[in-house]
Amino acid sequence: MKATTTNLRRVLVSGLSIWIASKDELIIKSCTMNIAAGDDGIHAETNLTINGGTISISKSYEGLEGKTITINDGTIHLVSSDDGINAPAGKGTGGGPMGSSSSSIYKLNINGGFVYVDANGDGLDANGTITITNGIVLVNGPTASGNGALDYDVSFQISGGFLLAVGSSGMAQAPGTTSTQNSVLVGLTAAQQAGTPIHIRSSDGKEIFTFKPSKKYQPVAFSSPTLVKGTTYDVYYGGSTTGTGTDGLYQSGTYKPGTKYTSFTVSSVVTKVNSR
Repeated sequence: MKATTTNLRRVLVSGLSIWIASKDELIIKSCTMNIAAGDDGIHAETNLTINGGTISISKSYEGLEGKTITINDGTIHLVSSDDGINAPAGKGTGGGPMGSSSSSIYKLNINGGFVYVDANGDGLDANGTITITNGIVLVNGPTASGNGALDYDVSFQISGGFLLAVGSSGMAQAPGTTSTQNSVLVGLTAAQQAGTPIHIRSSDGKEIFTFKPSKKYQPVAFSSPTLVKGTTYDVYYGGSTTGTGTDGLYQSGTYKPGTKYTSFTVSSVVTKVNSR
């Protein structure tokens, strides 16, 4: 593992859990990490920046945590028993103070890379803002209604990249209306079992994606440049698909339709279908 830290004053290592002291930041440039932690996978008391590398967190309480988390590149897979990626106010999960309660300083920024989250709590969680400009982000979120695949307090702006987040219906959110890339939040009538495909295609038959979530899900939040204002799309669940998937995501191959759930037309930056 090669990791670079800036202004490092104290590092505590418990198993494979990495902690950075309250006034320090952690910058990961190029590394291979395989982490199984009883607490957070990677936790910075201030800022956590990932500029590349391959990070696999097979077990954690929260996968990544810091006041400001910035992912610029790299391949990240994480499994968490609580929040997957968390920029929280209040105390850190290990008891350390996270600083001011002002929501403006808690940020999650994703500018590139491949991020896969399997969380029992919130998938992407910021007590302040979430920003996505590029990259591929897949979230298998909670099955309990007290959490959501996406959870933010101030704003969520997406201007590029591919975001697909599924989870429970109790706290379902989509990216915000100040975004420049279109999003849709589809609320299915009933929860679907793990492995049940969700499929979206344009009305002329062009496949946008097929996804097989790793756990039970109901709402589906999606954003990519393929969502074009004025275009109509069809939503299916069930069925089957050929081709090779990456973490459940299929963007090639042939989809054999299951049940057609609904159609929607992108009418604004955020389109909600059977969702509040």
